[in-house]
Amino acid sequence: MLRLLVIAGFLGVGLASLAIGGPLQAGWLAGKFVLFAAVVTLGLLLRLVIRDWIRGFAQLRAEAGHDAANRLIHAAHRRAARLAQLLWLCVAAIAFLGVVKPG
Repeated sequence: MLRLLVIAGFLGVGLASLAIGGPLQAGWLAGKFVLFAAVVTLGLLLRLVIRDWIRGFAQLRAEAGHDAANRLIHAAHRRAARLAQLLWLCVAAIAFLGVVKPG
């Protein structure tokens, strides 16, 4: 619940600042707020994907349907890899905005 409030707060402040010029005056800082909301969102999504790994490994331990368990783990791995790449792209963009401070 706290993470959802953090996402909503940072996204709201960032988007409002980009749209109307406040409460954050600098557009680059507003962009960082929006990107930080994206990072927290991606972190939550990664936590959901990890649940599929747990289920898949539990199925492997129970020796019930290795093929289905392997498919579940493989699909979760693909989703997690894409989410992690997007997360790191957002982190890099946040760092870029913080160093360059465009505008």
